[in-house]
Amino acid sequence: MIVRLRPTLVLAAVATLVLCLRPSMGFFSDLAVAGAAVSLALSLIVLFIRDRDWCIFQRGKMNGVTDGTLFCLVLATCVITLLAAFSTQLSYDDHTYGDHPEYKPILVALAAIGCLLAVAISIVCLLPLFFRRLEFPTWPAYALLALVVLSALVSRSLVLRISPDPVIDVYAWLRDASNHALHGRNPYTQPIDSPYGTERALEYGVPDPADRHPPAYPPLPFLLCMPFRAMNLDIRWANIVGDLVAGIALFCIGARRGRWDYGLLCSCLFLNLPRSVWIIEQAWYEPMLAGLFGLGFWLIEYEARRRWLGFVVLALALTAKQFGLPLLLPLAWSQRRRWRMLLAGLIVAGLVMLPWIVRSPHDFFDVILWKHLQRDPQLHSLTFASACHEFFHWNVPKECGWIIATALILLVSWRTPRNGAAAALGVGTALFVFCIFHTQGFPNYFYLCDYLWLVGMVGWLPEKPKIV
Repeated sequence: MIVRLRPTLVLAAVATLVLCLRPSMGFFSDLAVAGAAVSLALSLIVLFIRDRDWCIFQRGKMNGVTDGTLFCLVLATCVITLLAAFSTQLSYDDHTYGDHPEYKPILVALAAIGCLLAVAISIVCLLPLFFRRLEFPTWPAYALLALVVLSALVSRSLVLRISPDPVIDVYAWLRDASNHALHGRNPYTQPIDSPYGTERALEYGVPDPADRHPPAYPPLPFLLCMPFRAMNLDIRWANIVGDLVAGIALFCIGARRGRWDYGLLCSCLFLNLPRSVWIIEQAWYEPMLAGLFGLGFWLIEYEARRRWLGFVVLALALTAKQFGLPLLLPLAWSQRRRWRMLLAGLIVAGLVMLPWIVRSPHDFFDVILWKHLQRDPQLHSLTFASACHEFFHWNVPKECGWIIATALILLVSWRTPRNGAAAALGVGTALFVFCIFHTQGFPNYFYLCDYLWLVGMVGWLPEKPKIV
């Protein structure tokens, strides 16, 4: 059995982060700190070592040089999807706003179906390892992908029924900002109907005071929510679509290399991550970003117009949230030979923001930048500052974390792979560094880190040689 080093270490980083963050749901805990430290070390090692193959169990050499990595991916997918099924069993007992618990058994059953699909996919993927002349068939891959996507669609749409009105300001802002924009009003000057400071918030143990002008985000998220709001649908459908596009993009990136098995397994793993339906419930819009990043990295592997479109999509993803600037550095350095395409994409993304900046520059920058920078460190989140406070009783200035993050991100940018989707390795590591050394590192951030690492892992694989 031959194990390809870099993709296997990336997979180890993903698995470690998922398994260690699950008990605390992505917030601070001793186990989460340990897992984050290991994942950070692994992701940095991947960028700085040479790729090589490790030969283990040499007796009866299997078919192809990455079979050992495939076996590791099968194992990780089965374990993580099984864990997701147990997480779903427990997830609606607390820390949620479930108004219709009668749907919970269906959600649990869907999580179990996701686990069974992972097992079925694993069997199909492992068959060529034991039968040398057996090519991985393509039509079952499409059929299994359709089942994985359908299962993910049903489970995520069911969450909207279980929890139609979550007590979180992200949901309220996306909903009300979409409404304001549809009626020609500026979302950055208009108040929202805050979910905090209400009887419902107190009922669910949320003590935050009401803020009708909370720190918010660039315009792309509510622009993507507007079509659904115009049809009187829940704005979280934009996140559901983003999640599904992200899963399909993983499959497509694998398919470009003849690695249908890798793409299918990674798609199944991502769409069945523990608490992925909770991410949808909370209206955190990292699923939208995952869809944009996945689609963009897939398209830049083509030529001509599709590559230009890919850079536009990547630029939109970079400008959809405040942490886009740190992510731009590794992408820009790795794709510097295509700087014209990236620049064109950034211009298009800038034009998306321009109308809102022109209408009220003060309000725009106050909402998306200054209010965020003024926030104190969130010690319940998973960050370097939280760990120092908990273990050493040090109150680390936020500027200290920013300095460390800047140095590491520059180092990551220098080592980010150049070849297409593999660049997602550097982008995901830059995001992880930013989250850990920022004032807050929340579960939705790490959800996107996991996705970018999976894209980079598949993107790093060489094209599969044909069997003759």
